[in-house]
Amino acid sequence: MLRKEWKLFLLLSVLFILVLACSQSAPTPSEAPEVFPTITQQAGELPSAESSQHRVFIPGVNTSDSASAADREVQIPAEFDPHVIIEADRLNLIVGESVTITGHPVQIGRPYYSLIARDEGVQEDQPVASVSYDNVLVQGIGASRVLEVVSAQADPTKVTFVLRAREAGVTTVTIHASGEVYLGYPGPGTVVGDGSGSVLITVTGR
Repeated sequence: MLRKEWKLFLLLSVLFILVLACSQSAPTPSEAPEVFPTITQQAGELPSAESSQHRVFIPGVNTSDSASAADREVQIPAEFDPHVIIEADRLNLIVGESVTITGHPVQIGRPYYSLIARDEGVQEDQPVASVSYDNVLVQGIGASRVLEVVSAQADPTKVTFVLRAREAGVTTVTIHASGEVYLGYPGPGTVVGDGSGSVLITVTGR
């Protein structure tokens, strides 16, 4: 009888130890490992704006009212150099003869051309004639006693002034052009203007 009770006690002890061991090895809810979702990006799919670390602002593209002034600022390229190339078919004339002055604008769009003739000893800087890229001629408020304007013709890439010698003397001729340029696509447009070098014209009497 005692032997049976002893065997029963041993069996219960073994079962208790097994149950206790199983309860300690099972993870509790707080010890469960964290599971992180996997984020995949399909081919050709762009990341969200919140995940982007670098932003690029193209001049003239960002039109949002909330865009800052720095975002809308137009950067002028260092190589940008608007000017006019001037040429004359002759430099010495006799009264009554004509000279053709040609100007070619560089990096100036839809230009308005002005011809300035400064007679020797006169500080005149007003144009003697102006003409637009679509060939509309406007008589200038300046004047030269040495040369007079006979005609003017222009297009977006070239202007031609024909001048006639009216009196002996020396005058310096320059061409000024003002227009627009677009930095970046589609803009914005920026107004620019600059002049040419000088051409010295000498007129002698008959």
